[in-house]
Amino acid sequence: MRTPVNRIKGKPLAETPEDLVAAELSKQYKVKRELTLEHDGKSFVAGILLPDQKLIVEISGKGDDKGIMAEMVRERIARGLGWRICRVRDTNDDVLYRVDREIRRG
Repeated sequence: MRTPVNRIKGKPLAETPEDLVAAELSKQYKVKRELTLEHDGKSFVAGILLPDQKLIVEISGKGDDKGIMAEMVRERIARGLGWRICRVRDTNDDVLYRVDREIRRG
């Protein structure tokens, strides 16, 4: 996974959107960062995972350049391994509410 630019410049770790969301989620859940998931010969790196709930939290912002086909492949890999994906639009979204809702949805 590429290193965020602000980490290269020496800024504090909790400044990337992923770090902010992970810090918020870690107040209530066990959070794991950056795990490579592989299924049927395809793989992707999941940035934020809640292993006890088998949930991947993805942040998609305005500058997100992932195409719909890439999202479908990621979804297929995750579901093939028994994971669910909760997409959060950006760090302004109510992350805890959305994650709690997805966990309850089961």
